[in-house]
This record gives sequence, C-alpha cells and structure tokens, in this order.
Amino acid sequence: MNSLLDVTTTELTCQACVIGSGPAGALVALPLAERGMDVILVEAGNRDPAPLSSVPLAQLDVDGAVDLSYAQALQLGGSSNLWAGRVARMDVADFVERPDIGAPGWPFPLSELSPYYERALDILCMPSSAHYNELPRLPCGWETFAASDQVDIRYFVWSRPAFNVAELVTKSDGNLANLRVLTDAPVFDVTPNGDRRTIESVTVGRRQNHKTIKAQVFVLAAGGIESTRLLLGYARRHWRDEEGAIGRYFSTHPKADLAVLWAKQPVSAGHPLFRETTSNGVQIRAGIGLSTATQISIGTLNHSARLYPIAEYKAEKVLESIKSAALRGAPIVNRSARLRRLLIASGKMAFDRLGQAVRLQAKARTFVVRLNLDQHSNAENRLTLSEDCDREGRQLLNLRWRYDPADRRSAMTFLDMLNGVLRAHDVGHLEYSYLRDSNSWPLTAVHSHFLGTTRMSNDPRQGVVDQNCRVHQLHNLFVAGPSVFPRYGNANPFLTIAALSLRLSDHLSRVLGRE
Repeated sequence: MNSLLDVTTTELTCQACVIGSGPAGALVALPLAERGMDVILVEAGNRDPAPLSSVPLAQLDVDGAVDLSYAQALQLGGSSNLWAGRVARMDVADFVERPDIGAPGWPFPLSELSPYYERALDILCMPSSAHYNELPRLPCGWETFAASDQVDIRYFVWSRPAFNVAELVTKSDGNLANLRVLTDAPVFDVTPNGDRRTIESVTVGRRQNHKTIKAQVFVLAAGGIESTRLLLGYARRHWRDEEGAIGRYFSTHPKADLAVLWAKQPVSAGHPLFRETTSNGVQIRAGIGLSTATQISIGTLNHSARLYPIAEYKAEKVLESIKSAALRGAPIVNRSARLRRLLIASGKMAFDRLGQAVRLQAKARTFVVRLNLDQHSNAENRLTLSEDCDREGRQLLNLRWRYDPADRRSAMTFLDMLNGVLRAHDVGHLEYSYLRDSNSWPLTAVHSHFLGTTRMSNDPRQGVVDQNCRVHQLHNLFVAGPSVFPRYGNANPFLTIAALSLRLSDHLSRVLGRE
C-alpha cells in the first residue's frame, strides 16, 4: 500500500492535494483519483485514534454543557470513526433566505444536491427510499396531526453498522496507483506564491520529518475546527489579520431534553415517530418539525423534536453515560486506542440490550421531548487564534458561543406552535412552562458538528467560500466539510457533507480539465 510506507521524498507534486481523510476529504479525493488525476490525501493521524485532548482549544467561553469526547478523530477516516450512523437530508427551509430572522440562504437550491445525495446513499450502501409507505399506521388522531400542513414529519435512517470511510480509502489506496495517502502528516504551513492569490505548497509532517506538497488545487477538509485554524493562521501571516468571516457564525446543533409530552391516550410504540423501527432491513426514526410556510409565518428557525418513551430515554442516557462520562473520567482510556474502542463497543451493546426491553413496552403515554435546535447566524459566536500553542508549535484556538435570547424565543415559539397543533388534534399536550422563567436551559452546546466558520456565500463580505467552495481571495484553495454550511438546520450533517464533497469533486474535475 502506498500510504503505510514512509515517504522519504521531501518535495511531492500532484494535481490535487486534499487535507483530511474523513468523509469530506475522502469523497473529494477518491472520485478525482478514479478519474485518473494524481491525488495526495493527507491525514494528520494514522490508524489509531488520538487522545481526547487532541481538540486544539485553549479557552472555552460557552453558554451550556461541552462534551468533546467525540469532537475530533485524528485517524484515517476522520469523523466517520465517531459517527453513530444517522442519515438525514437537510430541508428546503434550510436553503431559503430569511431576512426576517437575519438568516442567509444557500447560493444554490436544495434541488442541486439531490443527485449527490443519491450518490452518497449509494456509497453508504443505503437505499434511496426508506420504504416509508410500508410503515405501521399512526394511531387514531396522530394521523391527522401528521397530515397537518403546519407540521412536517421527518424520517431519517441509520447506517448499521455506521459506515467508516477509512475502509473506502484503504481499498482505493491499494487499487489506484495515482492516489497517495500520507498519514501522520499534520499541516504546518500553507505557502502562497508571490502575489498571494494562489497557494503554491503546503508543509506536512511531524517534528523534523516534514514534506512539501505542491499541487494545482488544494482542499481543506480537516473538520470545522482544524480547517478554520489553518485559515485563521494563513490570514494572520499573509492578509495582515484581515480574517473577515473566517471563524465566525459558529454553531454545533445544540440539543436538549426540554419538554414532556402527555398523550391523551396510550399509543403503540411501534411507529418510528415513537421509537426506532426496522422496515425491510432499514432502521428508521422520525422527528417532528414545522413546515417551511409555518416557520416563515411565525418567524421561527428550523427546529425538530423527537419523542422518547421513558424506557428508551433511559436507555439513551445509559449509552451516553458509557460513551462520555466513562471516557472523560478514565485517563488510561485516553492513552489506549484499544480501550476506547472496547468502551464504545460495550456502550452500543448495552444500548442494544436495553433497546430490546424498550420494544417490549407495547404502549406509552409519557414521552420526553428532545429538541435538535437550529440557531441564528451570530458573528460573535466564533473561533479565534490563541497565543498558546500545542506541542507541535501550532497555535490553539479560543471558542466563544452563546445561545442568546433570540435563539430562546425561536425555540419557545416552536414549542408553542407544536403544542397548539397537538391540542388541536386532541392527541396530547406539552409541558415546558418552566422554560419561560429560566435562562439556564440544559443544553448540550458544543459537541461535534462544527458548522458555519468558513461559510458559503457569493458575497466575500458575508462568507469565506463561494458556491463552489473556493476561498474568495485565493484561486486554488477550496474548503470541504460542515464549516461551509451557511445555515445549520437540525439534520445530522454527514449526508450533506458527503453530497457537497461529491459536488466539489465534480467541480474540480472540470477545473483540472478531466470532465
């Protein structure tokens, strides 16, 4: 294999250099290599996960709980090593410009991603349709609720076991002579040419074992934290601190258990609205959102709610405890990749066994309501460079994040509307009155989905990259990953990351003259 041998050459050349081997980077690099282009895929880690302390944050100024246990994976396959497997598309509402709430739109419609969503599902070995027409019928009253033009029932599916892009990278690395994968190769420097409009090379490696890579195009796909750190460092060195939007508009899909649903009658827990369900071998879950028209009419963001019967809720909490608290509290685990993998596996096994107990619960009347929260675009929620450095000498980052009053009002408006629709269809009501008098919501604020810090906009004053993910001030530097999302929505970003990377790969094929 090309990647697992140490490359002794100090200067390498290629057509495309992609930094980061996770889903964002791999799904740019591999299609380019398959089309015959000379590609170097750079990974800071290797096949073993780095310690949990690898997240390069010096200071945290955050409104809510922080859980970085699964924030970053410095290893082949990147964040797909941490992904739980949830597959969901973004919504039309996420792509529409909303001047009423200061929310930008995307530079292209959601429909442009449709063929790339299908290609991504094919790579994940997932069906394009989740057989929703074969699901059990909703209980009486709930059917009319779900059919209301005010709400939107959103189905998502699970990749089981969760797809790991490292397997795809390893297979391609063995079969494609024009693909080189460099591991243990963090980026130390990004060097422009004389006019500072084109990237000439990047320097990668550890300590004294550095390599210089020259390419026609470069893609930063190292995750929302690391890609942003590299761009902030470049701006400080070469743009006289003119950072613009780099690092701003940060969000990570805050989530919280904020309400309780009291159903008027006990309902069967067999529908995916109430628990995970299997249909034709595909695991399906559903959430409740508001229709795009309703969101616009009441001035709210694109939140969603999931309902958990108490037994399933307890099972989820056990899993989170095993995955997070155990890992954070055991230093020896931080030093042992094998122990980390064992703990993760044992947590999933415990959840599966508890899930069997949940399925024995034929009916439920009380549900915990978990909200996946969208957020306003706030330029003061941001990553900035710290004066502190990591042990490799690279600058760390400071993070500031707030869930401000406008965000809270939007969440309350969502709950008010949802409660009204539930009552109107006589299926139940929500209890969440305590939120009105509290500024201390039990939010999990910062965890894994690092969004917005290199966001996409055709206006260089409002974003970092254009509609083709090219950095505005540079001819040949592109960014892939969730940091380019102009809006956050509530969907897990994995599928949209994959779709955007496949779209970027097609664009780079045209740039390099291979399509």
